[in-house]
Amino acid sequence: MSAVMPNPVPQPSATTPPPLFQLPPEVRQRIWEHYLAIVHGGFFESIRPMHTFFGHDEQDQDIQNQNPAAAAGGGLFVTPLPALMRVNKATYRELAPLVHESAVLRIQRPGSRNERRIGFAAKGTLRFERLRRLVFVVDSEEYAYWNSWLDFFGAVLGRTQGLEHLTIDWAPRTPAVPG
Repeated sequence: MSAVMPNPVPQPSATTPPPLFQLPPEVRQRIWEHYLAIVHGGFFESIRPMHTFFGHDEQDQDIQNQNPAAAAGGGLFVTPLPALMRVNKATYRELAPLVHESAVLRIQRPGSRNERRIGFAAKGTLRFERLRRLVFVVDSEEYAYWNSWLDFFGAVLGRTQGLEHLTIDWAPRTPAVPG
């Protein structure tokens, strides 16, 4: 009696791209945008942003000496790379510009008037010198206090020499309920 060998599972050839890379680049771009979308809870916020994101503030200029990564333009805000970037080199190369060159800066007052929080959302290590795209979201409660965060915004822009695209989103106010 002869044993019947099952057909082996076909292996993709080295020259055949994965199914995702068989899609048109425009479709993949849309997939990446949805995959990398920033969620509300994805922000790292601070009430001392100069200290948190640049490694110094007006009271303590010596923190730069203790943290060379901060003095070199970033590195204090680190999140894991998206899982898809670790799948293969082709995916990493395609996602790298979207991940490493983009960030969102948000200013809001979640609590009292004196508790302003400035935060960033980014994937991987936030390095200001490599940012090309920055979205700046201003909470509607901050309109009247623009001069209190302008120094920080100027410091961010001073560190993003290669910035090509800046979007300022003045978050819409909640409409009044008629009646």
